[in-house]
Amino acid sequence: MTLQAASQGLPGHMSLQIPTRALGASRLQTSASRRQAFPECRANVLQCSVIASVACFSGFSFAATQRRPLTQRGQTMRSRRLQRLQRSAAPKVKLTTTRCDLWDGGAMVLFLRPDSTGKPQLGRVGTYLDKVTTNGEIQKLIDDTGFDASPGTIHMVKLGDKGLQRVAVVGVGQAGGEDWRLAGATAAAELKQLDGGSAAMVCIDGVLVQELVEGVLAGLRESGPESLELLGAYPAGSGEAIEKAVAAVSNANEGR
Repeated sequence: MTLQAASQGLPGHMSLQIPTRALGASRLQTSASRRQAFPECRANVLQCSVIASVACFSGFSFAATQRRPLTQRGQTMRSRRLQRLQRSAAPKVKLTTTRCDLWDGGAMVLFLRPDSTGKPQLGRVGTYLDKVTTNGEIQKLIDDTGFDASPGTIHMVKLGDKGLQRVAVVGVGQAGGEDWRLAGATAAAELKQLDGGSAAMVCIDGVLVQELVEGVLAGLRESGPESLELLGAYPAGSGEAIEKAVAAVSNANEGR
C-alpha cells in the first residue's frame, strides 16, 4: 500500500508515494530514540532528586545541630526545676532493721535521756556505736559541749567525708515527760543542713513514732536528706504511725 500527496501550484499533477512499511519503520526508529533518551532523562531527574534530598538532609542536620544547645539548656533548666521540687518535698521515711554499727548512711541521730544525776546516758546502743564506729567521738562531744540531754538540746559531731559522716545527740528529758514532736523538730534543725543523702533516727524506749516523725518532717520541708530511716527495733505499729505522720504533715503543708 502507498500514500499519495498532491501538490497544487506545481506544474502538472505530481504524486508522492511513500511506502507504508517505510513509515512504520520511521515511527519505530522515533520510538526507539525516545526510549534511548528517556532513561537519560530519568537518570537526570533521579540525580536531581538525590541532590535535593542530600541538600535537604544536610540542612536538617545543620539546623538540628544548631538547635542542640537550646535542647541542652532546656534539659538543664528542667533538671534544676526537678531538683528544686525534690528539695521542697519531704524525705521518704521507712523502717530499717539494720544494726546501727552496720548502717552506712550520711547522718545518724541518737535520742538521749539523763540519768538521776542529770548525766546523759548513751544507753546500750549508743555505747556500742561509740565504741566500734566513732572511736569515742560521741562521748567526747557530750563532755566537751556540756550536753545535758534536756528537751530541745542538740549537738552534732562530724566524723569524716565517707560512710557515716555525722552523729547528732538530741535530748528528750526524763522518761515519761518527753515531747516527741519537739524531739523531731530539734533533730530536723541539724538534718536540714544536709544536701540530700540519707539520715537515720535510732530507736529509744518509749518513743512515740507518729509524733516524732511529724516533728522531723515539719522541719524538713525545703532542705535536708532525701530519705529518713527509723533504725532499730521500733515498736509494733510503727509503719502505720509513719503513714499517719506523713499524711498529717502533707495536709498541713497543702493548707499553707
